[in-house]
Amino acid sequence: MFRGQNLERDAFSTAELYPAVIGEDSFYMFLARQGRKFFRDRDFADFYHPTMGRPSVPPSILMRTLLLQMYDRVSDEEATRRVRTDLAWKAALNLAPDEVPFRAKSTLVVFRAKLLASGRARELFERAVREIEAAYNLKKRGPAGGKRIALDTTPVFGRGAVKDVFNLLADLVKQIVIHVATALGYKPADWARRNGFGQYFGKSFKGMCRINWDDPEEREKLLAQVLADARRIQQLAREVMERGKHRRLSQRHQEDLEDRLGLLEEIVTQNVEKRADGSVKVKQGVARDRIVSTTDPEMRHGRKSTSQRFDGYKLAVAVDVETQLITAVEVLPANAHDSTAAEPLVEGTERATGQRVTEIIGDSAFGDAQSRARWQERGVGVTAKVPKVPPGERFGKEDFELGPDEQWLKCPAGRVTYKWYRSRVKIGGNVYETKRFVFPAEWCSVCPLRSRCVREPCRRGRVVTLHPFESLLRAARREQETEAFRQRYRKRLVVEHRIARLIQLGMRQARYFGRRKVLLQALLTAMVANLSLFWSFSLAETLHSSLSFVFLAGHLVMIASAAALLRQVPLPVTLRQAL
Repeated sequence: MFRGQNLERDAFSTAELYPAVIGEDSFYMFLARQGRKFFRDRDFADFYHPTMGRPSVPPSILMRTLLLQMYDRVSDEEATRRVRTDLAWKAALNLAPDEVPFRAKSTLVVFRAKLLASGRARELFERAVREIEAAYNLKKRGPAGGKRIALDTTPVFGRGAVKDVFNLLADLVKQIVIHVATALGYKPADWARRNGFGQYFGKSFKGMCRINWDDPEEREKLLAQVLADARRIQQLAREVMERGKHRRLSQRHQEDLEDRLGLLEEIVTQNVEKRADGSVKVKQGVARDRIVSTTDPEMRHGRKSTSQRFDGYKLAVAVDVETQLITAVEVLPANAHDSTAAEPLVEGTERATGQRVTEIIGDSAFGDAQSRARWQERGVGVTAKVPKVPPGERFGKEDFELGPDEQWLKCPAGRVTYKWYRSRVKIGGNVYETKRFVFPAEWCSVCPLRSRCVREPCRRGRVVTLHPFESLLRAARREQETEAFRQRYRKRLVVEHRIARLIQLGMRQARYFGRRKVLLQALLTAMVANLSLFWSFSLAETLHSSLSFVFLAGHLVMIASAAALLRQVPLPVTLRQAL
């Protein structure tokens, strides 16, 4: 049953009784003073039945507890303990010193599950952005009628255990055996030993396999055995489900079994290759969308750079250049390109701020041709460097001068060709029409630069295929050499600073399994980052008011001292009367 927090007890709250102990300028006191502005009990009323059941813990208290948990980077158990014993937490939650709203961490877990299922976290985050902007008139900053946002991504290490193909298959076989044995009414370990799956229930599957791991033949033999066991339990699971014996399983466990079966098939397809003679081996190379963990199947291999590899997700962040508020966050698979986050970040910013985004600032990942063309159609400016072309032995396309309207092309030797024909190229899954310029073979065969331009022997002239958005890319390259571009590009630092703050609050490591839960963690962490920035605004405003008062008081003292000094000096009668 829904129950809100009793506001009549504020006079006896910890924040009112012990402000000096907690610290008037602390984040906890800020949350005590401003928390109800952002998180109200009525916002969560639909989480509970209005009349039936036990009275709930006030949801505004639970919501602020989740934020304090992110701020102090503690576990559910430690957060529950601090709600009972920590004066700073009690002050932030507007509790009396002897008040304990809940004692079990399950209360926090259930509320977080409801928050995740409802999708309310994003609404709360966006409303907090609007509240902060309204409190300090932040919409007046920056260009009129629009927002400039800086975009970037950072790795988030997944919580799931990353394993090789043998352990992935063994884990799935064990999980499916547990479901099948439960459906048949047996204890999983006993049923597994009677049916030839006992080796999957030890402490370590690979540790129980007595083989020489350096011998390829023994590894392939073990792989064939594990694959045969996987096919056998897969068939048993399907028979159990078809005969209706799965009724012993709950709906949730039945759906989980179906997911496990699908996951098993996908892992086999990605990692196992069948030879013509029927034997199997581990596939060479890594599939692009390879599943790396059975505990968190949504985790992926990713790279932030050529030297930095990670397993998990990517956190994409949008920051208002003028106010430094985080306006939107998204969680991507680790192998997704950074530019795929741009559109949801722009849309999230426009929802949160109620203003149109007029410019995005980012690194070269956001400066590819397709993205530029798409944003140009929407009237959004892009301040990002064009991705660099890998250096080669021959002259690149950028070394050729392109004429107006792409009517001619001049080579580094000064020759101009007007000869071109239409061609089609495939980029990012889309097919585009473009131009392919051709230089005559007789020009190239006698050119002094031919060794740097065409391959020997020189049987035909150089052929240059333009990018479908070639003119757009060349204009962007020219612009990024200007001082105006460099000044705008420096604003990208604000997103790096805010990402550093998110990492400081624990976003480098995922707390939960699954992309939706990691997104919930990101939204809660971004709320804490914005509120702590709001807190710094409040401190700065208080300090400014105090300094203004001191400055005015100092001037008054100086004037009074000067007047007293003048009264002691002989002066004309008229001037003395004026003083």
